[in-house]
Amino acid sequence: MDIGSVISEETLERQALELIEKSVNGATRVHYIVTVNFFVWMYLGASNYHTTGSIMAQHILKRRQQYEKNLQAALCRIGVLDQPSLPLLQALLSGAMFMLLSGKLEMCWQLSVSASRVCMALGGPRRISSQTMAAHELRETRYTLSICYMFDRALALSMNRCLSLPEFDMNPAELVPPDAKKPYTSLIQVFLQLAEVQSEIVHHMEIKNRKAREDVETIQTLQGKMWKIKETIRECQKQPLHTEEKYLQAEWMGVDFVYHSVMTSVVKLHPYLIDDAGLHQQLLGYARTSLSSLSEMLSIAKTLVDFHLFRVSVSW
Repeated sequence: MDIGSVISEETLERQALELIEKSVNGATRVHYIVTVNFFVWMYLGASNYHTTGSIMAQHILKRRQQYEKNLQAALCRIGVLDQPSLPLLQALLSGAMFMLLSGKLEMCWQLSVSASRVCMALGGPRRISSQTMAAHELRETRYTLSICYMFDRALALSMNRCLSLPEFDMNPAELVPPDAKKPYTSLIQVFLQLAEVQSEIVHHMEIKNRKAREDVETIQTLQGKMWKIKETIRECQKQPLHTEEKYLQAEWMGVDFVYHSVMTSVVKLHPYLIDDAGLHQQLLGYARTSLSSLSEMLSIAKTLVDFHLFRVSVSW
């Protein structure tokens, strides 16, 4: 599993085999079709960069278009009364990712909301402490909860919507344990910490008749949390693999973009923003840095040859 998918290779193989052998049917079959086709759609989209202009590139493009059609058709067949299950949750999150990458934010949000409801119906954070679940299923459950939480908080803030997942005690290191062999785990932990701040921003914006003093205290608290996250980012970026690998460097540029975007949202909460030129310059500074990070990330992406190794995290 990585940021570009919600299932492991083992689950992909099992679901794909069951689809090929036609040993799965009903709603579960539809869920498998969504998840498997999204996985392959993502992979072929990246692989196409290896053979641009060749006959194989044209073939890959046609195959990818077919997987996209399969994915979209299956998404339309997911029922609102489908029994909550991990495959259903994975299908909804795969659909949300697809819609995000396709630029259809409204559909992305709708699927994210549905995923949040299924997540809570399955037990939400209580499910990750299950003692009866197989190791690989527990790992995927924790991962899907992480993705669900990040989507919910990021979309709520960026689209000015209500949160779908309730607040719960969350330990990023418990949800996605750090693993030196899997660098994306550091990325996800940072995104989870940023999601917690995004959640507090959304809650603060919903409060009516706020007092200026309380606003300032809240903003100072949020800034303190963000500065700690910045230190975490710096520590992660110092690790040898993260400094030597161009693809990870590009990912961390995406993190910088998100970080400064969230800091912009924090400063916008300040009650004295309009009258304080210093605060206004601070706001513009974070916004400009965010835009510069995005521009730099897009520039380096054009230089990456093995594009399939690159996972764009900017959407979080």
